[in-house]
Amino acid sequence: MALEQAGALQSETGMSVREYLTLLSERTGPLLREGKPPEYPQPMTAAWQLSVAKLQENLPEAMELLRCCAFFGPEPIPRDLFFPVEEGRVRPEMAQLMADPIRLSKAVGQLGRYALVRLDNSNRTVQVHRLIQALVREELDEQTQEAIRVEVWSLLSAAAPHSFTDAAAQVRYQQLLSHMYPARVAESDLPEVRRFCLNMLDFLYTSGNYETASRHARDFIERWTADSGKEDPYVLQAQAKYANRLRDLGRFAQAQDINRAILPLMTRVLGAAHPDTLSVLSGRGADHRARGDFWKAREHDEEVLRQYEEAFGPNDTATLRALNNLALDYCLTSDFMGALDKHERTYMLFKRTSASGGSPVLLSYWNALAQVVRLIGDFTEACDLGEDALAYGRDQLGVEDPRTLRTQVDLAIARRMSGEIEEALALGQDAHSRYLRLYGIHHPSTLAAAMCLANLWRMTGELAGALELAEDTDVRYAQAYGHDHPYKHGCAGNVALLYRLSGDPARARSMNESVLTALEARLGRDHHYTLAAAANLAGDLAALGEIDDAIRLGRGTLRRYHALLGEEHPSTLACASNLVLDLRAAGHTVRAKELAGRTHSSYVRTLGREHPFTGACEEGRRLVCDFDPPLL
Repeated sequence: MALEQAGALQSETGMSVREYLTLLSERTGPLLREGKPPEYPQPMTAAWQLSVAKLQENLPEAMELLRCCAFFGPEPIPRDLFFPVEEGRVRPEMAQLMADPIRLSKAVGQLGRYALVRLDNSNRTVQVHRLIQALVREELDEQTQEAIRVEVWSLLSAAAPHSFTDAAAQVRYQQLLSHMYPARVAESDLPEVRRFCLNMLDFLYTSGNYETASRHARDFIERWTADSGKEDPYVLQAQAKYANRLRDLGRFAQAQDINRAILPLMTRVLGAAHPDTLSVLSGRGADHRARGDFWKAREHDEEVLRQYEEAFGPNDTATLRALNNLALDYCLTSDFMGALDKHERTYMLFKRTSASGGSPVLLSYWNALAQVVRLIGDFTEACDLGEDALAYGRDQLGVEDPRTLRTQVDLAIARRMSGEIEEALALGQDAHSRYLRLYGIHHPSTLAAAMCLANLWRMTGELAGALELAEDTDVRYAQAYGHDHPYKHGCAGNVALLYRLSGDPARARSMNESVLTALEARLGRDHHYTLAAAANLAGDLAALGEIDDAIRLGRGTLRRYHALLGEEHPSTLACASNLVLDLRAAGHTVRAKELAGRTHSSYVRTLGREHPFTGACEEGRRLVCDFDPPLL
């Protein structure tokens, strides 16, 4: 009827669609009184008023329920939201109605019979068309509108579960989410409503909806700051959550600016040992990592962990989060064994004491453990852990949850390092296509998946496609992290490697010399990223016939690998295997034979006789050191 009437009015008056929509949002009732739809006996407003008059006559309390529903969104409203609340502001007439289940059911039934709501008895929801909602709201004075709006805020906040991970809680939060904007929940200054808003942000993080969470957080901050000032505790908490979601979205500089601004405010307002203050302090460590200051992040997170242990004890979930962050720092500063110890402790304690079904935190800890096991060189165990973690993520969080996809990319890398190229390629291509569709080409997760895929294509011989993708990703890494971030230099090293394999060792050498200089300046010579660049540069020199220089660089790099990672780490063995080739080329047959025997025996002992790296060593094929950027 409303559509027919709109068409008739536009036809009679020549009113544009834009003009009609503006009037419809501003003056719904008067507009819907204008004109009569051609095949209906009366206009929309008149038909609606007949239903309302009958409702008022037969069951007046049903009209109060309709008025309440008019301030929700137009999406389905769970009927069990209409339940007495202990904390909140509900009008006496609605409180009486909700306290009597029989009268409440009768009121809902009457609304359905008069076609003022749509009932879904299987899902136990009631839904009111947005036109009906607008007409109901227009008939109320401002004071009544405000009272009902506050009532709706109270009902929404009272219906929110405290958990975010179990299936029932996720369904409930998803139902409530659709009413946040229409109900104008951000306008409330009630403590219980603001707590509900912050819980909604936590739910959106848990469910992987980072963009939606950031939009809501931005709205809360803007409104609450105007109402309560920038030092209000709820404003500060919303700011902290907003910064975290910006970091999840790859907007590292914005996150850093927010954390730097609010940390002194939170320390003054909430106290240095308050959980929210410590959370922001911990976020500063993530900011250091995002800038590529890995050693500074490690030093910072050591102190953060000490403060968490002092405030909450060593086994609290917040303390475990701080321990996990420190473990990431250890990985990024080449202390893989130290990282393993911390990741194992984090994973086991969290799984034993706090994990529930569908926990993104558990999946993150699980995948971090698999990642450090791979970095240590135990590729088979990394695949086993990664398979289990990925199965959990897909089952509990979904195939397109960001934590699941991150696990899938890391498993693709582990499969590639194990020599299972086909399985790795299937995982890598699928993850990359999903990231592209879900997050776009510039997101750090998409870039990590792209570099993973470029490395896989190199392994399958698709050098042209790998080079094109790696070069594009290298440029985008500079845009995401900055031109002097270690990840940018690592990606440039991958590009250089592909140039050498494509027949241009001179260009590869030039690029790798720049990469090595940059990484030495940022991370020092004894870092696994720097040593990988040095090993690849030695390969460039050998390809250019500069064997003596290749041997000198290879020997120095091997010595450093021994000290950093041990004599039987795969990176150490790759460097040694390549040095064998250069020694042979220079005529140092005895030394080459001796080193070849030790290296091959170590490969067989650590990776097995059938592993591709063992085969390359045995057959005299040069091995490479590529780069897969972990997400920060």
